[in-house]
Amino acid sequence: MVVPFSNQEVYLVVKSLSSDKDPGPDGFNTNLIKKCCPIICIDFYNLCSAFYNGHVCLQSINGSHITWVPKHDNVVKVKDFRPVSLLKTTVKILQKI
Repeated sequence: MVVPFSNQEVYLVVKSLSSDKDPGPDGFNTNLIKKCCPIICIDFYNLCSAFYNGHVCLQSINGSHITWVPKHDNVVKVKDFRPVSLLKTTVKILQKI
């Protein structure tokens, strides 16, 4: 990362997020973030700037929940499940940038 993230980059990443994802451990899904972007975008810009400058403790925002989703109706073995990690939306945005 040579150049700081631009506000346009952050905005485009938020708009590109899939709207039909389940909420993360923070209770927010990407659709809510996209709809509220005009109101909360400055917070995401500040988060990305702080992350770029090394002022974000990733351990404090990188919490996730792992759940097992059945692959089909007749689940018997562990291999019949698919693990899914529910990340916080802020971490998803940082990953995509």
